[in-house]
Amino acid sequence: MKKRRTEQNSTEQNRTADTNNLVSGLRNLRRKFLHVVLYAFFVLIFSCKDGIEDFNVWPLMNNTSSSNQNLESLTTDVYDDVYQYHYQGLSYARNQFTNFPNLTIKNVLEAFNANNVNYSNIEINWNLIDTILLNRDSIVSYLNNFVNIISDIPEFSSTKKYKAIELIYTMVNTNLGSTYRDSIVVKVNTEMDEEIRQGYALLLSSYDYWTLEIIDNNNDIPMIQLDCAGYIIGWLDAVLDDIADGKLKPEGQWKRIKKGALYGLTTSMGFWK
Repeated sequence: MKKRRTEQNSTEQNRTADTNNLVSGLRNLRRKFLHVVLYAFFVLIFSCKDGIEDFNVWPLMNNTSSSNQNLESLTTDVYDDVYQYHYQGLSYARNQFTNFPNLTIKNVLEAFNANNVNYSNIEINWNLIDTILLNRDSIVSYLNNFVNIISDIPEFSSTKKYKAIELIYTMVNTNLGSTYRDSIVVKVNTEMDEEIRQGYALLLSSYDYWTLEIIDNNNDIPMIQLDCAGYIIGWLDAVLDDIADGKLKPEGQWKRIKKGALYGLTTSMGFWK
């Protein structure tokens, strides 16, 4: 009797192990599939420019406007992790690429993240980064395609979809003029959805860096938009990862935020390469 019971227990344990392995395998398969779909999507939109409605870039803003205030005038709420990570990362990259022009983006990013351990263990899809940078001149024209991806994520509530789409439209908005920066500060200080709020924080950090540190009316606005596209791409990549694992939950938001911030900084470093 004991032998039979032992055999039954062993059989049940084997079934449980097989089931767990199957579930794990399916999750990994779905994750790989989602990443392939995301990567293929970016390749497709960059190769099929005809027939897609282009967004206009933001109008050049006067450097004497209220949008170019000193960093010290920002509210303390703005000085959060993503804002500082992006701004300091760009300052570090500028210094490194100026003094050591043969360094690669990966070299500089790894060195900077050595002192930012929360970002050092995040996996980067370098093929995707390369695709973004090779098409940097047209990427803003296709930010509207991210709206389609977001709209088709059933795990997102209607409110989440609306806020994410609003964030994307803000990143390419042409009608705010000199009040543009002030409107972003309001979003950073009032938005309750942390993933969306940090998207605005990166947008603000990028805006401040490129208009205060690198005053170049030919490059500052396109670079801000490239930073923002990097955030959206990294964030969506993490969202798809969590969906594949069945872990798209509020407590995982900072992992998704940090991947967005990491991609935003990585694409932005392309300015010097």
